[in-house]
Amino acid sequence: PHHRKYRNIVDPLFCPAGIAKLESLIRQRAGDLIDDMLAKGNGCEFTTAFGRPLPVSVFLDIMGLPQDMLPTFVEWADIMIHSQNPAEVGVAFGKAIEYLKGAIAEKQANPDGGVISLIAHAQIDGRPLSEKEVFGFVCFLWIGGLDTVYATLNNIWLWLAQNPERRAEMIADPDNINAQVEELLRVHSVTFSGRTIVKDHEMRGVQLKAGDKITCILPACNFDPEVFPNPTVVDFHRPKKIILAFTVGVHSCMGAHLARLETKVAIQEWLKRIPDFAVKPGTDIVYRPGGVVGPHHLPLIW
Repeated sequence: PHHRKYRNIVDPLFCPAGIAKLESLIRQRAGDLIDDMLAKGNGCEFTTAFGRPLPVSVFLDIMGLPQDMLPTFVEWADIMIHSQNPAEVGVAFGKAIEYLKGAIAEKQANPDGGVISLIAHAQIDGRPLSEKEVFGFVCFLWIGGLDTVYATLNNIWLWLAQNPERRAEMIADPDNINAQVEELLRVHSVTFSGRTIVKDHEMRGVQLKAGDKITCILPACNFDPEVFPNPTVVDFHRPKKIILAFTVGVHSCMGAHLARLETKVAIQEWLKRIPDFAVKPGTDIVYRPGGVVGPHHLPLIW
């Protein structure tokens, strides 16, 4: 119940009606990025040319942060999420903390319609949020908005590039786009969820003790054959069931509606303009350690 009070602050922007207002902006951004790629030739590095700039630029608009900070934010988040060097992570986090505290102070002095401003001026139960609450909320959203949709798009585009016959199937059935997006999100989920065991428990012969730290591999849940028959098969006509790409319940991802819309628009605009593409021959697809699963590089040709 306490958690819900915080979510209520930003729900007007992240609810389906709020996100629907962004569709024309997302289409414009996607189109501009594709224009730029096509003007440069017959291929691209997907991760930097489309996968990252599309969702991150939209997210910065929602947050009320400047677009010219995009490369810097991406660099910081990349280190914070993927680096295995604690000292390096600490330096990046320090830079992010300093910047976000400054951004919060600026929004407190000059309110606007962005998420940071909403949080900075919000109240819960008739009291303003504390400095710690405001910073924690803003920092958590900032990190979440920089890597998850990006990694999801990387995974989906790798699959699209490797499965031309399934790509053709999608192009031939444009009215089924929502089911296509949901199935691709099921198969290509990217996030894990950490938890602490609160009491001793045995699970399938494994002894779990109170205080143990565990990682719930949420993408694996989407491959449960008891819920999704033939789970490794991408089936765009599956009966609709809840997937755990964005978790579920009271702690479900606040950005789920945005992520679904961005994925839908990205697929539609890309396949309309670049229907025939493949992974550049000789490419070694590499996945890095860290809390988000996606290819490090994805060079494409068309």
